[in-house]
Amino acid sequence: MEYRLSKPLPEPLPANELRAAIAAEIDYIDTLVYTLECLYTSTETIELMNKGAPAFFQQHQELLTDSIFLKLVRLYDPKGDKRGLNVSLPHLVESIGEQAIRTQLAEAERNLGCLPTIRKKLIAHGDTEYVGSCLSESLSTVKTVLQISKDLLNACFQPGYRKFNPCKYPAVEIKRLLCKASSHFGSE
Repeated sequence: MEYRLSKPLPEPLPANELRAAIAAEIDYIDTLVYTLECLYTSTETIELMNKGAPAFFQQHQELLTDSIFLKLVRLYDPKGDKRGLNVSLPHLVESIGEQAIRTQLAEAERNLGCLPTIRKKLIAHGDTEYVGSCLSESLSTVKTVLQISKDLLNACFQPGYRKFNPCKYPAVEIKRLLCKASSHFGSE
């Protein structure tokens, strides 16, 4: 079976490489969530974005949100299907085979809440009426599921422990540049 990556792999990925690929994806999702929170929850930053390039930052926020939902829910895709294996937590948990970790996976999947519906109905099919009620609680659900995913992956790293490190540079740099440019907004 092949993995769904940019290039198909000739043979199944060893568990340690599967763990590393999932850890890298979790770090990336964590970076996206940090960026979303850093830029789009601060009134001051939102005002700067609206003065500087409102359409661009609206698109940026939508792209960040869509990417977070897609990537986080994809971590919980089934092990695979007739087309190949997925780089996913269920695949990793099955390859490890410990009951305690399977139980932890089941708990994580229960916490996904509306996220799979948002992924399927809103992002993939544009059915805004169906999921409108889910969006208000989605960021808190994302943060909860992200933490549970980190804990689950760390359980798969036993006896080791992996520290997750989101990259804060993109959000901090955009915020710095907005503050620097704010003196020029409205002067043209």
